[in-house]
Amino acid sequence: MFCCLRWSLSSSGSGAPWNRTPHFTYENKSRTNFDLDTRKRTGYYRICVRLPARLAVGDLLDRLYCVERNNGVGMKFYTADEHYGHENMIRFCNRPYDNVEQMQEDLIARHNSVVRKGDFTWHCGDMFWRTMDLNECRRILRALNGQHGLVIGNHDESALRIAGMFDAVHDTFFDKSTKPAVFLSHYAHRVWPKSHDGSYHVYGHTHAVLSDYRRSHDVGVDANKYFPMSFDELDALIKSKGTLPPDEVQISMMEHPWDGK
Repeated sequence: MFCCLRWSLSSSGSGAPWNRTPHFTYENKSRTNFDLDTRKRTGYYRICVRLPARLAVGDLLDRLYCVERNNGVGMKFYTADEHYGHENMIRFCNRPYDNVEQMQEDLIARHNSVVRKGDFTWHCGDMFWRTMDLNECRRILRALNGQHGLVIGNHDESALRIAGMFDAVHDTFFDKSTKPAVFLSHYAHRVWPKSHDGSYHVYGHTHAVLSDYRRSHDVGVDANKYFPMSFDELDALIKSKGTLPPDEVQISMMEHPWDGK
């Protein structure tokens, strides 16, 4: 299904939405075939969308208001494995909650205590339980401060059904906007893009049972006292490890230099 929408904007002046170029990225074409392309026009944005049939038009309309958001400004945060709507997660991970409603409201409160409206949070998989009511998913996402990107996990069926509410959806993502760059995945990696050059890696999935490896960190809620982690916190944590000895890849590259040919 392919459609083009004309969305008129009423504000004006130097800060008007049409003077700011929004950035839509939906790289997970194999699963969602969700592509957004913006083309600037006088007084409105023409938004061309290629959507899977299962994605509700209402979710797309939920997404459109991001044109007027403060995109790309503010702090970066990382989290994973919230499992909103998953009652058994309290028992599986020994979470300090009596019921799923208490868990959800506390996770929202902790998120909003550190994330502001101009910030961006990457959810590195398993945000909502696969059977969660979609209206409840929407309520929670709207209740969370800031903008949101999704890195797809193995239980994100519900999140993908409201994919239009996220500002970005990826299988994995290499974020070069931070220094050092950060590679995001639901799963822990031993090597990742530019890992031999000092890039960081954040992941979820393992619910605090897997030790961090070199410049990587589990950003799941179970490993971070149920709070999102800011880039500054991640940077300080990695730097606290000091200078790391060369890993196997770095040693091999030093022993067998490659000139790119």
